[in-house]
Amino acid sequence: MARRLRWAILLSLLVAALVPAGASAAAPPWCGTPETDAAANLPDGSQPTHPVGSFPHIPYYAIGCTLRDIESRSDGRMRLQVIGKSATGRDMYGVVINRLETRQEKRDYVSWLGVRALMLREPIAAQKLLRRLGDDVKVPVFIQGGIHGNEYEGVDAAIDTIEKFATTPYGTDPKIDAILSHTILVFNPIQNPDGRVAGTRQNGNGFDLNRDYMTQSQSEVIASIGWMKAGARHGRHARLRDADADRGDDQAAQPEHRVRQLAQVEPAADRLQRGRAERGRPAGHAADQRLVPGGRRADARRRAVRRR
Repeated sequence: MARRLRWAILLSLLVAALVPAGASAAAPPWCGTPETDAAANLPDGSQPTHPVGSFPHIPYYAIGCTLRDIESRSDGRMRLQVIGKSATGRDMYGVVINRLETRQEKRDYVSWLGVRALMLREPIAAQKLLRRLGDDVKVPVFIQGGIHGNEYEGVDAAIDTIEKFATTPYGTDPKIDAILSHTILVFNPIQNPDGRVAGTRQNGNGFDLNRDYMTQSQSEVIASIGWMKAGARHGRHARLRDADADRGDDQAAQPEHRVRQLAQVEPAADRLQRGRAERGRPAGHAADQRLVPGGRRADARRRAVRRR
């Protein structure tokens, strides 16, 4: 499993590196309502004095509509949502690419849902289940870009990669097929919208977001951690069951024991999410004891030691 995950990540990066900038939807003319953006001041290859390889960098205002356009061309493979706000109120976007073309991909995705929901309550049991499943489970891979606003290429590379994996038809590229058959790609393509607009390393509050993951004081970091935890749950498992039932192959696509397993573990995960909301904690906050090492039992042990 570890070897396959490393292989998938390396191959994903290799494929992304081979994507020419001109092949991306992230190219002028930009969609959206134009706003002042530091990306417009960068070399874009339009002048002889620009460095070789320069290309137009997507401005923040065009990111949302570009992603929506890619989603519309993904044939249901990609899901886009707003996952949070920057310090100054700009949208942050979450993308999940989860191809479910074959019966094996559908089975492996249901297996992942079972592992993920179980690991929130019984991590040791989840590890045993993962070992038992072997290669018959999809692996989530999280990709985040633009944590520093003045490091522009990460956002452009993320959008190029999203488009390639979301829109390449099944059977036309063996490398993409190999990756999507075994992974769920979860993207946070622009972690620092304020910094990208201003051309600064920090966000709108002057924080370096790469130094905030311990304190989680900034809205961007809270949203990022919440998306790391929640992003891989998204997909179209309910829709794929409906589609399979229409074709008459529901049991073939998802064996009965896996459907029963999913029915048992999904409510537990939903209850966990509701409990966190009732406690008023933001998604991904480190104070959620059921989602951090040691959890509530560790807290109870520490209190018992203090009493003695």
